[in-house]
Amino acid sequence: MFTAAQRDTLLDVMRRTGTTAIYLRDGDKRLSLTLGGEAPAIHRPSQTQAAVSPAIGRVLPRGLDDGLAALQVGDAVNKGEVLVYVAQGLIRHPVTAPVTGTLATLTEAAIVGFGDTIATLTEQGA
Repeated sequence: MFTAAQRDTLLDVMRRTGTTAIYLRDGDKRLSLTLGGEAPAIHRPSQTQAAVSPAIGRVLPRGLDDGLAALQVGDAVNKGEVLVYVAQGLIRHPVTAPVTGTLATLTEAAIVGFGDTIATLTEQGA
């Protein structure tokens, strides 16, 4: 089914991609490869996630009167952490981080519509 060189190449690819087992069948020929030990860490590229407005209103930064520290682009944030608020009169809707990551962009002091992107976060794949 495979030459020794092809088998070795397949094993190298399995190691690089973190694949721990593979089973191939070609008619009556079968090949099963299993790597023991712990799979190597796989590097995944950074991904950008958007935090969107839950309502129409004015963007208010956090840290004015909520007891939270103000945020700036480049700050690390956790999933669920309040990024800003969208105010409709006296009502404030929190906009939270959709993922744990780094704040890439942040809109402040603007009028936004429902679903508008208010912030983007760069997350490192797990």
